[in-house]
Amino acid sequence: MLSQPAESSTNIFSCAVKRKEAKLVAPSLPPPAKDGIYWLSNLDTPMMVNIVFFYESNEVSNTADPVMVLQNAVARSLVHYYPLAGRVEQSSNGKFQVISSGGGAVFVEAEADANISDVMAEKNLDINMEYAHKLVYTSVGASKSNLDKRLLAIQVTRFKWGGFCVGVSINHCICDGIAYSEFLISLGEIARGVPISIPPPLDRTLLKARDPLQIENPFSEIAEIDQSNSQIAHDPSDDGIARDPLKIDNVPTAHNPSVDDMVFSFLCFDSNTIDLLKKQVLDEGILKTCTSLEVIGASIWRIRTKALCMPSSQLTKFEFAIDCRTRFCPPRPKGYHGNAVVTTCAIASAGELTDRELSYAVGLIQEAKAMIYDKYLRSRIDYLEQTRPLQLSLITSTLLISSWCGIPFHKADYGWGEAPLFFPVGQPIFGIGVFLAYGKDRKGIKFLTSLPSVAWGNIKFLLQQQTNPEISVEMATVR
Repeated sequence: MLSQPAESSTNIFSCAVKRKEAKLVAPSLPPPAKDGIYWLSNLDTPMMVNIVFFYESNEVSNTADPVMVLQNAVARSLVHYYPLAGRVEQSSNGKFQVISSGGGAVFVEAEADANISDVMAEKNLDINMEYAHKLVYTSVGASKSNLDKRLLAIQVTRFKWGGFCVGVSINHCICDGIAYSEFLISLGEIARGVPISIPPPLDRTLLKARDPLQIENPFSEIAEIDQSNSQIAHDPSDDGIARDPLKIDNVPTAHNPSVDDMVFSFLCFDSNTIDLLKKQVLDEGILKTCTSLEVIGASIWRIRTKALCMPSSQLTKFEFAIDCRTRFCPPRPKGYHGNAVVTTCAIASAGELTDRELSYAVGLIQEAKAMIYDKYLRSRIDYLEQTRPLQLSLITSTLLISSWCGIPFHKADYGWGEAPLFFPVGQPIFGIGVFLAYGKDRKGIKFLTSLPSVAWGNIKFLLQQQTNPEISVEMATVR
């Protein structure tokens, strides 16, 4: 059953957000002789990761000013996380490094001409990037001003009648998602005047490449797939022809989708739907167990391949990020503030993927996860030492997923309680998707991605034709 989200009664997207001039917030105490170059590992890739968090007013904190609370907390947090006060640059050998100058983080105060309840009620808020970008300062690294190349920017936006949001922008080279959330939790603890629960180990030399380099794996997740056969098809529901939902064929195709035709939207799988899909996989008798992320990843991989109408012989790649903190030997220390995530991938032809059981795709994903162990990781780091700088190359037949489902971003509490709503803010990129926890129980999965409008039409058609009426997937309206 396909359901559509209800429309909001208020057009909050037309409401203005006025920013004050951005400024630098320096550490409240000088870093302990940490000026100079802060070393980054080969897993530390520069790119800004932006998230906006919403906080409603409450009786306990109604008299506190969130701008002052956050600004003071940032200054004190930079004493513990001193690299965040620096700036990133590229050395002559192409390796990125942080200049640990202690200069400070970017801080911005803003006012929104909207009621926070109307904003949070908007079902499509997290896919309206034009409005979301007003709530997070994303100009870091985009200009030649004195704020250029900073690693951390925080924008606090007050709403009419109370409530506020915190837009956080952090350079991925300084932390992965888990370390990102741990920093925000620590920032909240500082704001509330309680001790930091997880002091951050900052030594990244644990992940140095070996000398001599020992490269022992092919790293198919980095190699590109031949895309000579990848094509995009039109929406088959337009011509009224009934088709097997597992096979969309005999339709016109057009190579390389237009950027102008890309639509950023989402699919939502509630916990009941996930349980039904897991039962379906196990009932096929091939696998003994599967996780929610594995079964939804496999389902998305299959339905995206069908919706893009790839030829049966076309190889497709499902690439996903995996936390390796406990996969290193010895494991990374608790609170490790850096990147300890790599991507791995499952590969199958479009024909195999769509014609075989769902358990086949789940099994490929499980095999890809099993590859990640200490020896492989050390070889991967050595490979990146030899091949840097690494360029991200995305094509139609590849889907890269980053799952935030198990990352406790919502626990960032500055005195107003945990964040009831948060979502990533960025420029949607074809070939990249994000999994977010969904539903009141946070056991569902919301999939955000960018696809051609014709592919979204195909997905809608496929969902309407599915044979299991108990499986319900919510889909945003594709305009």
